[in-house]
Amino acid sequence: MKNSLLFFVALHCLPVGLLATSAEAPALRQLGYLTTEQSHPVTSDLSRVMRGGDDGIVKGLQLLHEVDQGVVAGFDHFVTSFYDQMRTTLLRTRAAGGKCYLVGSGSSGRVAIDLAAKDPTKTVVDVMAGGDSALIRARQGFEDSATDGASTINALGFSKKDMVVLISASGSAMFNVGAGKAARAAGATVYYFCNSAAVPKETQVLFDVDGVTPVTVDIGPQAITGSTRLQAATLALLCLGVVCLDQDPVALRKQLLAGNKIIADNVNAIAAVVAAETAVFSAPDANFRQVQDKTERGYVTFVTTQQYARAVVIDTVETPPTFSTNPPVRLSE
Repeated sequence: MKNSLLFFVALHCLPVGLLATSAEAPALRQLGYLTTEQSHPVTSDLSRVMRGGDDGIVKGLQLLHEVDQGVVAGFDHFVTSFYDQMRTTLLRTRAAGGKCYLVGSGSSGRVAIDLAAKDPTKTVVDVMAGGDSALIRARQGFEDSATDGASTINALGFSKKDMVVLISASGSAMFNVGAGKAARAAGATVYYFCNSAAVPKETQVLFDVDGVTPVTVDIGPQAITGSTRLQAATLALLCLGVVCLDQDPVALRKQLLAGNKIIADNVNAIAAVVAAETAVFSAPDANFRQVQDKTERGYVTFVTTQQYARAVVIDTVETPPTFSTNPPVRLSE
């Protein structure tokens, strides 16, 4: 097979999210004022930089890595401002026999699925708009349905002993609005993790009227304009991971800094991989999105162990990938 890339991955026993099965026709909404939808000044000219000569990819990667440093600052803010309260609520929930439900759409739903799968206590449950099929292939529309959010929550039979964390980088998911209202009506404690200080009026009502607690960690625009994933998804996985998975925030921060240094020290090697990917994906007869290799060009195969299969699926379903840098599993990563 010529001009192809081989990554090692095996899809095996992936957990699936609870789902809503219908979607309303979304109303046109103007969301450009949200932090996550704006252009980042560091990477606003990223495409031109990446194409700028022999060292363009290296320079572009360095700009992306510069934006990634905001994740560390955001994690620090979360730990000092929200960690203790949310962790206390989770421990109280477990002691009462309740569960912690993580609710999200798209990349936020994938964060929920990943965290729930890693929870050894089995008290963390993922609820993803669109369910298991939305994990494998991005599906539009479900996040825009407040009705689906409410019906999904009502079907779970919530009570005041349960805890809910709504996740949306922009804070604009209508699925979360419906889910939050229904969960609060059942007496559950509800938090909303988002990355924009400004939120749509429907979400603000959750805070002002329905008693949902905002957990706002605004680190500025995403590295790629209009993408409500990347840095936001990495930050959600880190912040909610220390709450739900009994991780030590100090130790995790150390791993994050060590991983960032490894990336910075190996940016030239990473650029070589990006260059190879560019050659494959931009080939005139590339068919890397096909189920089968039809032209022997641009076909991508993933092979891995069960331990990493879920992470690879999550990070390759959307374009661009879900995370900016995957939070390290081991210090050596």
